[in-house]
Amino acid sequence: MERRRSKAKFWTVLTLGNLLVMMYPVNMYVNAYTNEGQAFAAVAMVGIAVVLAITDVVSAVLAYVS
Repeated sequence: MERRRSKAKFWTVLTLGNLLVMMYPVNMYVNAYTNEGQAFAAVAMVGIAVVLAITDVVSAVLAYVS
């Protein structure tokens, strides 16, 4: 019988990776001097969040299937 592994390491790495990836667009948004810069940073932040959400779902499915 196969022994079940803890998924705590997986979730920790996934969370830290997400935080590190989101730090750049958040920093870009906070430090924007113009409205156009803030708008660009907001669009970038939403786009990156969508990509991260998709990759997180795929990663979680792959982690729990195997």
